[in-house]
Amino acid sequence: MQENGIEIVLDADQKLTPPIWQENSARLSLRYGRGPWHGVRTVRLFDDQLVPVCAPGLLKRAPMQTAAELLDHQLLSVDWSSHQSGDFPGWKEWFEAAGVTGTSRLAHRQYSLYSLALDQAIAGHGVMLATYPVVADRLESGVLVRPFGERYMLASPFTYDLILPSAGTAPPTVRKFLDWLIGTAQTFRKQMKGYPRPEGA
Repeated sequence: MQENGIEIVLDADQKLTPPIWQENSARLSLRYGRGPWHGVRTVRLFDDQLVPVCAPGLLKRAPMQTAAELLDHQLLSVDWSSHQSGDFPGWKEWFEAAGVTGTSRLAHRQYSLYSLALDQAIAGHGVMLATYPVVADRLESGVLVRPFGERYMLASPFTYDLILPSAGTAPPTVRKFLDWLIGTAQTFRKQMKGYPRPEGA
């Protein structure tokens, strides 16, 4: 793919590939997780917030006014396989933060891939606890809605980070790409209603 005349090759991998500067290119990483990431330089793109989302049709059939009403719906979640998954909050933590008790035997449908849970939410088969930056465009287009509006957002310890080599200088073409990426992230944070800004942004 190309962006602003810059050729970009994307490779999805759970492993943290060491970033390197090359003559007129670079190998960089975008990391979602809980740092710090050792031996590299990190640029924070987004903090994260978790929000319940569902299809507009589901909300029209069964409007929700309180967090407790979610217990009557099919809840969708992702079975994180990362070594950091124990730190990732889910529905149990969301209900606790919302002041809902009695959820020790919370029933929910788990998926091995984030995209599968998201597809089920879009199809109207349940309510997903989603990471806001991933679903922001779908909320803006109306494919998904937030049943409680800006209420009941749960802070996540995970962040979206750009991973750079710890030393050296970016080639001019790469610097142009980095300026575009970081600028786009800043614009996203300003435009998305209800989205918290990282500290210092």
